[in-house]
Amino acid sequence: MLPPGHIAGGFIASKVAANFVTPLDRPEFFILTSFFSFFPDLDSFISFAKIGKMISREDIDHRTYPTHAPLLYLLVFAIFYFLFPSYHYVSWAFLIGTWSHFLIDTFSAEGILWLWPFSKKFYNKQMDPRITITEQGFFKHWTEFLKKYFKVFSFKVEILLIAIALVLLFTNS
Repeated sequence: MLPPGHIAGGFIASKVAANFVTPLDRPEFFILTSFFSFFPDLDSFISFAKIGKMISREDIDHRTYPTHAPLLYLLVFAIFYFLFPSYHYVSWAFLIGTWSHFLIDTFSAEGILWLWPFSKKFYNKQMDPRITITEQGFFKHWTEFLKKYFKVFSFKVEILLIAIALVLLFTNS
């Protein structure tokens, strides 16, 4: 899923959480959760650096890095939660945002290393085929990617998540 879908998914998760835990019902929580929902994909820049260009390659998968390991984020959450009790909403934003990202990525072709470092097994409930890109130039690469991505089920889910997030944002529900 692309960044807008992850951000929308994180925002929706934050609104759901705030309905159950009223102290979370604050703008800072929604903003932070939305940011943290994209945070795990910042590791893509490590992949870009390895390749030397801002394109994707099948032999370098950013989901194999520890930055895409849910248990690591659970540990960071626990440490921050207990060290900074005045900022519990930040801890919850971190956990809810990052885990919404991992939940969404579980439905990707690649999946997620849910049990890393104890296991290197990828877990997924694949909705779409893996998208393979042959173009190596930046604009041609991402144009080919988008043409293929617009045809998969995940794109429709992403549009739905964005629409729901926008409704929640503008109706203040």
